[in-house]
Amino acid sequence: MILTVTPNPCLHKTVSFKGSLDGRLVVRPVESWYQAGGKGINCARTIRALGGEVTALTTAGGHVGRLFLDGLAAEGIAVEAISVARPTRMSTFVYSADARQFREFLEPGLALEAREATALRQRFEQLAATAALITLNGSVPDRSLDEFHADAARSAKALGKRCLVDTYGPPCVRVADAKPWMLKANLDEARGSFHAEVSTDSEIAAFARSLRERGVEHVLLTAGARGAWLFSGDGAWFFTAPRIDELNPVGSGDAMLGAIAHELTRGSRLVDAVRIGIAAGAANAARLGVCDFGRSEVDALLPQIRVSSI
Repeated sequence: MILTVTPNPCLHKTVSFKGSLDGRLVVRPVESWYQAGGKGINCARTIRALGGEVTALTTAGGHVGRLFLDGLAAEGIAVEAISVARPTRMSTFVYSADARQFREFLEPGLALEAREATALRQRFEQLAATAALITLNGSVPDRSLDEFHADAARSAKALGKRCLVDTYGPPCVRVADAKPWMLKANLDEARGSFHAEVSTDSEIAAFARSLRERGVEHVLLTAGARGAWLFSGDGAWFFTAPRIDELNPVGSGDAMLGAIAHELTRGSRLVDAVRIGIAAGAANAARLGVCDFGRSEVDALLPQIRVSSI
């Protein structure tokens, strides 16, 4: 079982309409639908779509939280949700079908009470003990949880578990010192979290080296259509990105991490797992829904991805 952890989930609401806003006060007709979200939830959806066994640890509160859990149940995703007093946040997608224009409006998370944060930590410890692999995903709802990813990564390491981390801001800086098995970040997140210069290939390599010197075993840096870089003790590689007609990039990094986690539990080499992860991220970006693609879409993109040692 793969354990994904999402301290700050959301409920996506997609609103699709035809035409343009062009000053109209009321836009009709529209279509709308809901989908549970948050980095670890998207990661879990990917793992399940690829045939893996996954449990998603998260929180849920209020009427939005009930819709969030109902959606996960309908998808058949196993979830362990800590009940919280404040409502789960929402993410609203607005999509113009004619113009193929997309925007996301993302609410901030609301702070957890101390007892709720404690319950999340305790449930993590219980589930981590039986997990084959762990992913720590996304942001935290308030600054009191800035150490959450770092503490969880240390616990995973003590249990001998591979821990893949995808976060940003203060939690990302702190988790780097917890020596996780892998730290994944896109270049914008690297700039924002570490104030790093990561524009050129040499700057990217230097930044990855600084993370490995802090104890991160594998560093995966991504840049959308530009490609991705993997750095580890065994070497360094650059991966080209497949060409797609991008529709909605939200969740592409989560799809990548979910596919990597799934492939690792199947015994794949890390380089091969990352290649499949890049295909999964691209397959996601070509769809309006988040991480609702299938294996065939991933396989169709694999021939475009080239891997070279650097």
